[in-house]
Amino acid sequence: GGNEHKQLGIYLYSGEYILKANCKDAAKNIAEKNVSLSMKLDTTAPVVTRIFNNRGQLTVFINEAGGDCRYSNNVRKSCGFNFENASRMESSGLEHTTPWVKNEYYYIKCADVWGNTVGDCSIKIKTLE
Repeated sequence: GGNEHKQLGIYLYSGEYILKANCKDAAKNIAEKNVSLSMKLDTTAPVVTRIFNNRGQLTVFINEAGGDCRYSNNVRKSCGFNFENASRMESSGLEHTTPWVKNEYYYIKCADVWGNTVGDCSIKIKTLE
């Protein structure tokens, strides 16, 4: 029952689509509707929009909710670190945090929910006192 249905397992590429929906209720009434939609794939990495010290937390904001930011402090590897093995920042929506350590280098990469990330760092910083 109800007026909502979710269909899993439909994977669409970029392009224009017309989807046909057919519904039948318990009384065998049938409703049909065509829906036109345009799909665009997200292929761009999130962008850092703000970064600051918030009460002892290095705080990074990005422009896409649900993303994942990770960092390395390894100066020799710089931005060449492996994203999957890097330190994960705490995430809440657009905001990502980790403890602020004075005079430390942070090489940060952020990915969106689709795994899009930059090849280099999203941002490089050195904290001060």
